[in-house]
Amino acid sequence: MGRLLAFAVLAVTSVALPLWPCGAATDEGVLRYSVASDPGLLDWAQKNEFMGDMLLMFNMMEGLVQLNSEGQPVPALASSWEALDGGRSFVFHLRKDVVWSDGKPLTAGDFVFAWRRVLDPATKSGYAFFLNDIENAPEFRSGQLKNAAKLGVTATDDHTLLVKLRRPMRHFASFMYFYITFPQRADLIKKYGKRAFDPDKVVTLGPYRIAARRKGHELTLERNAHYYGEVPKVAKVRVLIEKDLNKRAELAAAAQIDIVQQASNAQIKTLLAREELGWRRADFPGLNVMYLGFNLATALGGNLRYRRALAMAINPNEIAGKMPDEARPAVGLVPVGLPEFAPAGLGYDVKKAHDELASLDRKVTFLYPARHSGLGFAVRDALVDHLGLLIRAIEVGDGEDFRARLRQTGAELFLSGWAADIPDATGFFQMLESDSGFNLMGWRDSGFDQAVRAAEGSAELTRRKQVLHEAQSLALEKAVVLVPLVHKRNTFLLSPRIAHFELFPTLAFFYIKQIELGASKSQ
Repeated sequence: MGRLLAFAVLAVTSVALPLWPCGAATDEGVLRYSVASDPGLLDWAQKNEFMGDMLLMFNMMEGLVQLNSEGQPVPALASSWEALDGGRSFVFHLRKDVVWSDGKPLTAGDFVFAWRRVLDPATKSGYAFFLNDIENAPEFRSGQLKNAAKLGVTATDDHTLLVKLRRPMRHFASFMYFYITFPQRADLIKKYGKRAFDPDKVVTLGPYRIAARRKGHELTLERNAHYYGEVPKVAKVRVLIEKDLNKRAELAAAAQIDIVQQASNAQIKTLLAREELGWRRADFPGLNVMYLGFNLATALGGNLRYRRALAMAINPNEIAGKMPDEARPAVGLVPVGLPEFAPAGLGYDVKKAHDELASLDRKVTFLYPARHSGLGFAVRDALVDHLGLLIRAIEVGDGEDFRARLRQTGAELFLSGWAADIPDATGFFQMLESDSGFNLMGWRDSGFDQAVRAAEGSAELTRRKQVLHEAQSLALEKAVVLVPLVHKRNTFLLSPRIAHFELFPTLAFFYIKQIELGASKSQ
């Protein structure tokens, strides 16, 4: 009961707004949104980044389940499912009324093909670790096993999917909402190759499909006439492509978009101050953690004394204090509210930090994403003020490959973050597992991996707390591979045209089919 209550507190994800007084409609029935980059190929087996691409994939496709506002799985492409053998196997029963946007029926074989493709090392999927607990998946991913038929995913008939796991997984069904698990069409990939995922050609089965595209400028989504579910209230979506955050704010100021995401605190205040625009602020709790990471492949990043020094020079309360409307301080990986929460870390101690730093080099390169520039500046200033570091700060723009830039620059330090995929504490440890595609630190520890896997398979809260606390201490206090900074709120600005809006309970995206448009404000 306490566990469910904690999830409910963290998942207050809907907001109903009063309709704006009737006036002349602007793009009536059309939702207007902006993303940072053109999606390129919409291959959900290979996509490794979030935001714009994720918004498209979650609204053009669906998985076996979706998560409700409390983070619990509900039927989507699967009408029902059962856990067998203590959670070591799952049987998913597919709906029989689902067809792709070209009219071809969905089959369980579409999932088998897709998952084999994700796990195939030739695909180079950054999220392949998501399916690593399927029987024989590690051996297949490494190339040790060549026969994909030996993977623990089979179609017993056209509408039944059997999944066998290497170990019990309490929340395996919950993870089936994520885009890496979406089905794919073998016939189209065989016919077109990579071109099967071109936005002009891709076949989908979600509530929306791509109707038009001006490459690099704009996408138009329309309702998918073949969608099995309720007809979405939003008829069309106009997706403007603009990588510059300032220009996106200008679109908002000109009432050209209806939802503002990833704006800076200053931009938010400026837009809200213009009362004639009618923007409303909606804040949602975030199941995330922003952190200062160390690149262990570099000489300084690989030096434990250096990592300890910087960790003790960071005061999360000070950092969060510079972002009063955006974040709360992080005292560990797991946010307060989840039952496995526990503080961890070396603590703030500038004197000890100087003792550890001693004669080590104070010149360092620091990489941070443009969308989190305010946090990047706060971290930079703290390290300069407290330790006298000489920092070369490099901003990585939206749409750029952060990992590639990390390799190119050889940066010793970087700012990054992680959002839990479901409301479960183990999700905050996955990025540090040795086989994770998102272990930017380059850290490997088999003891840590074993602890996280034990927690994932345990239904006993006391045992789960114990092993996760030990794993957290190992990463943050002994190895010191990262420093938790803040847990960010998910802040959106909604135009007066938005009557109802719900945010996904974990990751910062939304289902367009849940949005309701009201009367637009007179222009």
